[in-house]
Amino acid sequence: MDWVQYKNKPMPALVRQQGLKAVLGVSLWSGPICLLWGVLYYFKPALAGIMIPLSGVLLALVVRSFSRALGGRFTALACQSYLVLVLMALRFGFAVQAPVQWALVMILGLIGLGLVPFTLRRDLLDDGAAPSSGQGDKWYLVLPLGLFGTLLSCYLAVQLLALSQG
Repeated sequence: MDWVQYKNKPMPALVRQQGLKAVLGVSLWSGPICLLWGVLYYFKPALAGIMIPLSGVLLALVVRSFSRALGGRFTALACQSYLVLVLMALRFGFAVQAPVQWALVMILGLIGLGLVPFTLRRDLLDDGAAPSSGQGDKWYLVLPLGLFGTLLSCYLAVQLLALSQG
């Protein structure tokens, strides 16, 4: 292998860490996003519905900024975390104000789900993101770890909201 091939080859250790960085970002930030959603619902329930698409954008930005890469695995991770966050908010009753049409909730959810891959494709101030290579970012590690981290973070946020309300 000559110098040019060596220089252009991505470092395997760095490539492998991108997926785990994205999982770490999703695990750390899905709880605060869930907490923000609950606090917004507590103070102004009429505005809580806007968090359905906004949480998708926020999670996509978190995945994009932590992973520093583009790829299907990261889109799947962001969509998976978004769905967990929305289902958690719907399950615990702070997603929307009570008398609302479920069709509106579904439309807002689909808008948020559509914004996730769109946000992942946008340039973030030319951050030098590169397409992910096949050497790292194994989906069988990234997706289950992301699911577990998102569930744990959202559960802790819901528990914190429950403790603060009484």
